[in-house]
Amino acid sequence: MAEKKKRKCPECKGRGEVECITQEQSGFKCDWDCSVCGGSGKMPCPRCHGNGYVVD
Repeated sequence: MAEKKKRKCPECKGRGEVECITQEQSGFKCDWDCSVCGGSGKMPCPRCHGNGYVVD
C-alpha cells in the first residue's frame, strides 16, 4: 500500500478558508445576515474542511 502524502490544499492554498460561495456567485460583499459566512466573506474550505491540508 502506498504511503499517503499530506500536502497544502490546492483549493485554499493552505489557508483553510475560501471566499464565501454567496459572495463569489453574486459578486457583492456579504452582509451580516449571510447564512454561510455571517458577513465575514470567508467560509471553511470545502475540500480540506478548514485544516489547510489534503492527504493523497
